[in-house]
Amino acid sequence: IQAASDYASGSKSDWFLPSVGEAMLMYTNLRQQGVGGFASGGYWSSSEFDAVGAWLQDFGYGFQLTNFKDCRDFPTYVRPVRAF
Repeated sequence: IQAASDYASGSKSDWFLPSVGEAMLMYTNLRQQGVGGFASGGYWSSSEFDAVGAWLQDFGYGFQLTNFKDCRDFPTYVRPVRAF
């Protein structure tokens, strides 16, 4: 979450990590249309599962899963977004 919050691009500083629902919309409306340059893997969301876990959106197959926040077993991506 901190990496998304600290992100600044195009002179904008209001970037944030999307919720799991917003990440699903990104998968459905962007990734499946070949837009956005998403990697085929898990992207963190800002939606917590519990104190030690958070929700991921898989951009390869479209499913959602939870993982430990400190897990380093496989690459997990972040995609900061802005409200419009």
